[in-house]
Amino acid sequence: MSYNGLPFDDSLVPSLKSIQDRIKLNKAAMIVIDGGVGEGKTTLACHLAKWFQPGWVRQRAEELLSMGGKEFLKALDVSVKKGDKVIVYDEAGDFNSRGALTYFNQNLNRVFETYRQTQKLIILCLPDSSDIDKSLFKKRIPRQVINTYSRNSKYGNYRVYSLWRAWYLHEKMRKLTVPPQAYTMVTPNLYGHFKDLDPDEREIVSKISMKGKRKIIQQSYLNQRGMIDIDEIARKTGYSKTSLYNKLKDTDSEKVGSKKYWDKSVVQNLARDKQR
Repeated sequence: MSYNGLPFDDSLVPSLKSIQDRIKLNKAAMIVIDGGVGEGKTTLACHLAKWFQPGWVRQRAEELLSMGGKEFLKALDVSVKKGDKVIVYDEAGDFNSRGALTYFNQNLNRVFETYRQTQKLIILCLPDSSDIDKSLFKKRIPRQVINTYSRNSKYGNYRVYSLWRAWYLHEKMRKLTVPPQAYTMVTPNLYGHFKDLDPDEREIVSKISMKGKRKIIQQSYLNQRGMIDIDEIARKTGYSKTSLYNKLKDTDSEKVGSKKYWDKSVVQNLARDKQR
């Protein structure tokens, strides 16, 4: 295997060029990178992002490497306004709940219907590629599933599955008691290695990752306590946010960062008021 100046084996380049050509024809494309914790999913995603858009980590990762579903949609809007080619979504614990997974899959479908002609590549990092809504595979949007595994102190390893082979991979996973065994049962299109990020790039990504994980932990804590923000209250009651701020001005709330949170019981109280 040969690197030829790249941070990953150059055997991956032909398939990346194929994806690049597809995007130029206004066809939707996504690369899915899955694997266990610490196996280098985000690192490889950043390497690929740089291949499609040089300087991506140093210049654009702060806005375009998203940790969580809401940040992903924000990053997408930013990329449209600024003409970026690549967005990376790192699940960062966001798929711990089935609700988060359903929400994200719904958004992915909407994203590809709406933004296909903006010629953007989405790189999606998550523990298990079979969690992605099957409708996306039926639409032939994920062009590759790349599994990262057995990373050591010198390099990470990956195996690449085409869209066609990913179907067999996921069918095997569905039937197995230990789903990851499927990776040893379905032959990948190719194997490869990838290097770590440069020290300065690694620091940039680490800061973004830690920031995103803190937000998710904080949100989980608030959810456990039954606290919801103004957006959630508006969605559940049908009131505008302007009306809600007026109605809730004398109701106890808790401020976290720049946002306020209320006990979820306010939804029932507002519903009763609406019926009067």
